[in-house]
Amino acid sequence: MPIKSFIVFPSQGQKEALQQELATYSGCSVIPAENNDVFVLVTDTQTEQEEETLLQKINELNAVNQLSMVAGYNENQI
Repeated sequence: MPIKSFIVFPSQGQKEALQQELATYSGCSVIPAENNDVFVLVTDTQTEQEEETLLQKINELNAVNQLSMVAGYNENQI
């Protein structure tokens, strides 16, 4: 079960729309920053393939300016 966290830098003026879009994706939790136009995205998927598919979908969004992984965890690798 891969769990990863990212800092998301939305395109200018797209923060709210991007947060709402990502919140509808299965396996995604969105945590907005209180003082910046960034937010934390936590993904929790069942398999690496599911994670790769989700990240590809996220990276294709025009509202994503930059996606930087902060941490990753896979309980199967312990």
